[in-house]
Amino acid sequence: MYKRINTRAYNTDTAKELAHVERGEGYGWYEETLYRKRNGEYFIYGYGYAASKYAAPCPGGGSQAGEDIVPLDYDQALDWAEQHLDGGEVDGIFGPSDENDKSQERTVTLSTVAFDRLNYIIKIHGGTRIDHIEWLIRNEYEDVKAWEDYRSQY
Repeated sequence: MYKRINTRAYNTDTAKELAHVERGEGYGWYEETLYRKRNGEYFIYGYGYAASKYAAPCPGGGSQAGEDIVPLDYDQALDWAEQHLDGGEVDGIFGPSDENDKSQERTVTLSTVAFDRLNYIIKIHGGTRIDHIEWLIRNEYEDVKAWEDYRSQY
């Protein structure tokens, strides 16, 4: 299914399927699939029968089977997984829970120029995007001179 919501595109054919559940019985039956897009955004694709939360109105009245896409932020996706999956499945998708880990997954949008420069830095120095982004943020506050020296190389 493909759907645009608030200028954002959601496509079940191009996103990665992370988990699938089925709930309810009879006309109340529905299924939900958690997806993650290449940019890190999450969404649910849901399909259900006429008495489910995904039911669609019939032209002549009543309801029929329907489907929908529901965008989720990271915390909502994690909550959905914790409500619908066992602990091992949640850990497989989001990594093991570590109450001492203060890091949080977030989506960052970069300009094409900034993204290309970041990829160039990785090509030259190795590491990951997050390694370099975190280094830049930490060092911006700790040592402005180091940031200027680092930036002047590119």
